[in-house]
Amino acid sequence: MSDSQPPKNVINIGDRRHKAKKARPQRETLGRKSKPSHQNKISWAHYAQLILFLLLIAYLMEQCR
Repeated sequence: MSDSQPPKNVINIGDRRHKAKKARPQRETLGRKSKPSHQNKISWAHYAQLILFLLLIAYLMEQCR
């Protein structure tokens, strides 16, 4: 699938990012557990989006009243 695409730069950048993400956790798991911290960062981002969305809904509900 990826070999048939003509732009090689995009594929190479994607491969480098995937390799970097895979290599860092494997190296850090020996000393530090990096996967839980990464999952926590993602969950915090989701919580922030959810809170902003709820605030927007509350603002719109008050505007209607």
